[in-house]
Amino acid sequence: MTATHRNPSIPHRPCLHGNRPAISFRRAAMCCLVAAMSLVADAMGAPAGAKPEPIIVQQWDFRSPDAAAPWHAANHLTDLAVQDGVLRMTMTGPDAYLIAPPLDVPLDGCHIRIRLRSDREGYTQIYWQTDGLGPFREQLQQSRNTPGRPAAEDGDGFVTVQFSLGGPAEQGRKLTALRIDPYNGNLSGTVEIASVEILRLPPVVLARLQTDAARIEVGESTTLRIRMTQAAGMAAQQGWRPELPGLTVSTHSVVPQTKPVDLGTIRFEQAGVHQPRVVLRAASDLPDWELDASVIAGQGALLPLEAGLRTDRQRLDLVPAAQGEGFGAARWQIRDAAGGWQQTGWLMPLAEVSVRACDGRILRRHVRMTTAERSGHALLLRGRVDAAGDWEVTLTLTDATKEGCSLLRVSAELTGPQGGQLLDFTAPVLRADREPANADPLDRSAIFGGLEFLDPGWPSSSNRAVGDRFADRWQPHPFKVTLPVMAIEAAGLTTAMLWQPLDSWDGHALMPAATFASPNFLDGQPNHLMALSLPTIPEWREENEELARQPYIMRAERPLTLRCHLLAEPGQSVVETARRWYEVYGCPAPPPVVHDDQGNYDMIARHYGETMYWPQDRGWRTHWYLDKSSRFVHFMAAELITHAIKTGDDRWVRRTGMEGRSIIDAQGTLAARLRHGEAHARRQMAAMRPDGTWPYADNQQARERTREFTGGQYDSLGEEGSTSLGTCVQPALAIIRHAALSGEREYVDAATKALNAMMAFRVPRGAQVWEVHKDIPDIRAAALAVEAFHLGYQITGDRRYLDEASHWAWTGVPFAYSWRVPIEHLPGGVLASHDRDDWARQALPLADAFQNPHRQVTPFGTVPVLGPTFYVINWFGVIVQWCGLEWAWKVIELDADRPDPLLRYIADGVVLSGLQQTFDREPWVGLYPDVWDVTTNQATGAFISAMLPAACLRAQGRLPSWPQTWTRILSEAASSRRWHVSGWGTLLQCASPPSPTAWSVRVSFPEGQPNELLLAGPERPRQVRVEGRPLEAHTDPEHQSSDGWLYDEHARALLIRFTQPAPEATVTVAW
Repeated sequence: MTATHRNPSIPHRPCLHGNRPAISFRRAAMCCLVAAMSLVADAMGAPAGAKPEPIIVQQWDFRSPDAAAPWHAANHLTDLAVQDGVLRMTMTGPDAYLIAPPLDVPLDGCHIRIRLRSDREGYTQIYWQTDGLGPFREQLQQSRNTPGRPAAEDGDGFVTVQFSLGGPAEQGRKLTALRIDPYNGNLSGTVEIASVEILRLPPVVLARLQTDAARIEVGESTTLRIRMTQAAGMAAQQGWRPELPGLTVSTHSVVPQTKPVDLGTIRFEQAGVHQPRVVLRAASDLPDWELDASVIAGQGALLPLEAGLRTDRQRLDLVPAAQGEGFGAARWQIRDAAGGWQQTGWLMPLAEVSVRACDGRILRRHVRMTTAERSGHALLLRGRVDAAGDWEVTLTLTDATKEGCSLLRVSAELTGPQGGQLLDFTAPVLRADREPANADPLDRSAIFGGLEFLDPGWPSSSNRAVGDRFADRWQPHPFKVTLPVMAIEAAGLTTAMLWQPLDSWDGHALMPAATFASPNFLDGQPNHLMALSLPTIPEWREENEELARQPYIMRAERPLTLRCHLLAEPGQSVVETARRWYEVYGCPAPPPVVHDDQGNYDMIARHYGETMYWPQDRGWRTHWYLDKSSRFVHFMAAELITHAIKTGDDRWVRRTGMEGRSIIDAQGTLAARLRHGEAHARRQMAAMRPDGTWPYADNQQARERTREFTGGQYDSLGEEGSTSLGTCVQPALAIIRHAALSGEREYVDAATKALNAMMAFRVPRGAQVWEVHKDIPDIRAAALAVEAFHLGYQITGDRRYLDEASHWAWTGVPFAYSWRVPIEHLPGGVLASHDRDDWARQALPLADAFQNPHRQVTPFGTVPVLGPTFYVINWFGVIVQWCGLEWAWKVIELDADRPDPLLRYIADGVVLSGLQQTFDREPWVGLYPDVWDVTTNQATGAFISAMLPAACLRAQGRLPSWPQTWTRILSEAASSRRWHVSGWGTLLQCASPPSPTAWSVRVSFPEGQPNELLLAGPERPRQVRVEGRPLEAHTDPEHQSSDGWLYDEHARALLIRFTQPAPEATVTVAW
């Protein structure tokens, strides 16, 4: 979709256009998580004692003068030659790349390691080709931020960048070509490459013992399974032999595969927690495994329980081990509204510890705990890790109940032997479920802040809408978690795990890894798994891997601590957990103010008068590096006129030729809006279905681009004829806005029909379908729904719509970072050019674009959607602030009718983050980037005009209200009819409808400026006066540009135009 097909203030994704340098820089933001792995040699293998080494299959070290000959400088590179033992070259443009000699290397486990340096910083990328797939394409590329020589890793200035290309699924395929793009984004500079290596990594295998149920009856059988997957490396050639005393296993070898392997069934005749243990014997030099699982046998009266924590609101009962000492699980219940006890879930295991033993075995232990201290409000448990050395866990659970919800404060501490190799510490594992046990686990709603926003029927970590590339997100990079909440709502009860990412777990390291599986596909069980784990991503473990690749080395004097809160609340939406997080952990300090109100106002004026104005075209653009032509932009012209009147500084109106223009004529009069709005509303009413919804329809361009970006794997951004909130709210707003302006019954009825239909939706989806799948959660859909239902309330007075507006406001909160992501130590940068017509941009330091380069974009930076563009371009952990600003604008306006101090604090924080991202140095003054990648601290994409920041500041009362209209809806005392009154400036007084012969309104607006009032609903008046002076009655709409009044009999609308006689003026209408 081109920009002309939508609101011009909404930026289209720059990465989707043909600007090659912008694409390069943007791809770097997409792939940094993959490319940022800093793998040392003994961390590349499986997490085992033997540490299988990688195999070097190809190496270039450039020690001989002829070593450069096979390499080809293909683009923006000159002077390619070997000098002083390095391959040296000169960059001449932002997309420099060279091509390696032809290759014939097995792709599975393929890993590229490049050692290079430059006098610039930038992005190093690689592209590759495989047999049967050519030429180089976006789907086969990775990027990494690469520091220049001043910030080098060691004394000689060389840095090492690494890329893992192929996993076990690539077995049988070959790497045939390699392209290296060193230090992309620069127009000049020298690059030196010391070496290029192609390696094959050993298999990285993960194993987990599953049971098909967490709870069974005594004497009931359960199936044991091994879930063995291979995360990386060359395909494993041999398997593992499973052993379990007393069980004849049904398979003699377990190998990595996509589905779990059944070992056989096992029956437990004794009530309590059973912990079967399976040993996997390796047939090669890979490690043996010892795997535990936990199963509760016994239900109802047959389930042995021991009182743990008991209050009048919640209780935690311990489930003893069926054999031996200690407890293996705990049942968590809360008191419901009827006074009974409702099950929220089970803590099982109470702790899990996975270590690499001295002999190389991988031990995954479920820890049995014993009671150390107990009171009504607190419980202290301790346990030792069985047969694994001197490892000990302490688990403390404390009642922290707040009004309206039950809370458990959890602290889990792990101590281990000096030098012990920790692969995972998880405590406790929450398995949320409900009674009856056979209830459909998908009959629930769920949230994982920044990753998932699930309706009933939607499993987590599904490829639905997001595609295969982004399906796995059950244990993401912590930077992708915006709101640290995992929650499910089922059977009238919400259960959640909340945590503070900045809570240090070893005295230095931050951010535990969060695991969310709903339903619990990790164990193949019909419950919902939530857990926090150490060590974290990416220093020790990779995303979506249960164990660390690089073990955390324990120190005897340094315990590790996990902290979280468990929440249960009946009768509340899962969305309410967003509020609860802020109530539990407090509101973070927002980003600091950059400029005062006057400074922001002057910057916006300069931005519209200089940055966005093309004098040679006599017009404006709404973006840099996107718009290719200039035009008249009404809100920019009106803002400049307003600024000149307010401040007396007329240089920007003179520069743009706006002298003598009025605010309302530049912005677009109410009379014109009434005409054009009716035509638009009527078109949308014609497209509305009988049930009040609109169908989704792919267009041909979207299909073509989807096929292009996915290499033909996908060809649609949604099911034809299906619907979503975003699919409906955008056409509905055309009707609702016109209904608010005109008050005509036909449009009011259509608006309420659409609003009632949209009340069936609970998740905001589908408002950016020009590039994002219709079913992907979307903060912009939340923003538009806030406006729609707020207007619906104002039109009808129906408080249900106000409640809906509040709901949709809160659905936007999980898209906003509630914590300060620690990225300020990164140097950061911006992809830009000093010439706005030169789209060949380069990487620049933040100091070039900001007077103070130390920018803080979180908390309250916002991700746009929970999914990708065209299935391949990542938005997880990527801030796109214009989407959040649109939400903040509507939430701030809602605050007038539904005050919510916490919600308003968050919205104001979103505005501050947007202002932190706004450039204040020439030539980019007032622009802000489409994209700010929190993993790299880089600003990229198109640069966007200040329309949305200005709208937010105006909604906050920090900019003059003159370019903005207002509407008030009044009820006639003697009838059910309602008046819709609209005007400009500030409404000071507005009388009730006539009693019965006169009505008045008092407004503030710049003296001498044309002003307007629109009254929809009253009868034709006898006279209209402004400050006692009668206005002429017009009968011809052509006279609407001069002072006077015009009555439209068909629309029952009175249009009044007058010159504001003083800063405050009273308009009186008589009948």
